[in-house]
Amino acid sequence: MGALPEEKEPELDFSLTYLVNIFKTMKFSRIRNDDGFLLIARDVIKWNDINAYSELSGYTFAPWEAETIMSIDGIFTYSRGE
Repeated sequence: MGALPEEKEPELDFSLTYLVNIFKTMKFSRIRNDDGFLLIARDVIKWNDINAYSELSGYTFAPWEAETIMSIDGIFTYSRGE
């Protein structure tokens, strides 16, 4: 049996960083403390949260962007065992 091929680390597409930043804004409350900021996770993001963000920010989400944010939140929630 031969050796397994060395896996290459995946390359990240940093053009989607803005979606992660929107997710963080929607998901976390920031409270200043002695160490900088404490992030407190809010409840699961719902479609009306995305609509509210869109109304307040003036940003219109493409359907795939909204779905991506919902997916990121699902992964985050699952990883916490919720």
